[in-house]
Amino acid sequence: MNIRYIILPLILFYSCSEEIINTCNAQDPSSDCYIIPPNEFMINSYSPSGILLSFDNQNLTESISIERTGGNEDISYTLSKNQDNQFIDFENVLPNTQYNYLVRYKNNSGESDLIQNSISHNFPAVESLQIEALNETSVNVGWYYNIDSIFNESYDFMNWQILKQRKSGVSDWITYEAQDISMNISNDNYYQYVDDENIQLNDSLKYQISLKIGDFESNVARDSIQIDFPQLESLVTIPMNAKAIAIQWDIGSSDLSSGTISAVKISNQFNGPGEFIYEGNENSGVFIDLLDNANIPIYANHEISYEIVWCGLDDCEEEQFSASTFPIYNMQYVPSMTDIDLNSNIVSTDAFYIDIYEIHDNIYDNDDSNGLDPELSSPKSGISIDSARDYCDRRSLSYLQEGFSQAYSGSSVANPNILGFRLPTESEWYVAAAILYNWEDSSTTSFQYTTQVGDGVINCQYGNIMNCGGEAMTVGSYSSASNCSSCQESSSPNGLYDCNGNLKEWVEKSNQYNYDVPNNVHVVMGGDYMSAEGSVTNSTLEYSLSGHETIGFRTVISAEPFFNYLESLDE
Repeated sequence: MNIRYIILPLILFYSCSEEIINTCNAQDPSSDCYIIPPNEFMINSYSPSGILLSFDNQNLTESISIERTGGNEDISYTLSKNQDNQFIDFENVLPNTQYNYLVRYKNNSGESDLIQNSISHNFPAVESLQIEALNETSVNVGWYYNIDSIFNESYDFMNWQILKQRKSGVSDWITYEAQDISMNISNDNYYQYVDDENIQLNDSLKYQISLKIGDFESNVARDSIQIDFPQLESLVTIPMNAKAIAIQWDIGSSDLSSGTISAVKISNQFNGPGEFIYEGNENSGVFIDLLDNANIPIYANHEISYEIVWCGLDDCEEEQFSASTFPIYNMQYVPSMTDIDLNSNIVSTDAFYIDIYEIHDNIYDNDDSNGLDPELSSPKSGISIDSARDYCDRRSLSYLQEGFSQAYSGSSVANPNILGFRLPTESEWYVAAAILYNWEDSSTTSFQYTTQVGDGVINCQYGNIMNCGGEAMTVGSYSSASNCSSCQESSSPNGLYDCNGNLKEWVEKSNQYNYDVPNNVHVVMGGDYMSAEGSVTNSTLEYSLSGHETIGFRTVISAEPFFNYLESLDE
């Protein structure tokens, strides 16, 4: 018998009777021991020494297998959940290091498929470090730090390390021992430290700030400061009229913070020793000197000597300066204003000077550039707008002879570069008549009538309107200096008289106001002695083709050319 016939049945017998071995694959979804892999791998810095690993299905396992690269080492290890069911990697974790993770779930059956993620694990420096001198001998060191946006661990306090260096004059830098300062967590993430040790005027100071958590220290932030005395950064004088001067100062060219000036004092030539016309403690401000302490008459273009003194904690400095009143009598400065509502038209005006009285006979018929205060008289009436423009030319020429003015062109649109007289625009007339300007915050308040009437009801005591006499009154009759016994003080927020009654006044049309009238139709404002109270409000505009006995005018000068003129005198 052939032996192959004996062996083959034996092979078949044993092959059929032996059990088939199945291999368990934890990464094979069809396997009975399949391990669902981690999903939605999120990674965050937990603390300077720890990294928080999170998965949306981490409830499936108690430990994970990690392969981590970064920090000059590649390591593999198993990480178990802590008592709070979190995976936090504390395995030689260093701040300011890039780490890359390969993670698998792990149990007795094996390891799942992997998922990967990476993190720049940083311990950043503080933000917005700023050193601010509070006075000559102390500084405030302030900074921001949002610990919650950096680490997931909760902290009750912060341990800051502050290192200070100081240099006085030509001496070498002195490094002081670093201070460890513990502060409670700030709700607004702002921290500050006031240093008033070993600081003197003209010192140079350097500070560096870091945060210490455990054995680790954040990146360092640095800043420096020079403790110089506050200097007068700007000083501007503005002639308000022929009898008042505005003084605007800004003490801000040093590192001393605002509000740290202990005193600002201003005196003029009429003050005695230790006397001042202004005393305050603001780094910047405006004071209007009405020269009511003068012991001599004040004239137009009158030069006044001043001194401003400003003090810190221990030292003071001073500066002498001079300024002159406005060279024309009875004109008032009106500052620039923006976003003013005039009959639903939003208008803005540059600064200008305007007559506080309507042009009256004594200056219309005579040259008022002779340096004398003109006697008040009846307003010039029955005048066309072209005649009013011609007077502006003539008045400009009279001051041109003294080197003050340039001739006005007489056109309906004012040239802002010309230093000369012209008619106001409707917007300029309105802000002069109706708007009170707050010098402290640049806010504005509007009035329907004069400041004394406000939005009330005007009557003959406060304006020459209908049924108050039937004719124009001497300009300024509604002033404290008037001989009119029944007339009460009645002026605009800018000190103008007769804006509500007496005569209507010609104004120029501007492109800021929405007019729908032909070019030959002109505009008057202010009402007259024949107008009802509702027609003499500050915002009332009427139209006219020609002059009338109830129409007059007043003039303006653009302020910017005038200021340029003053600068040219100093050159």
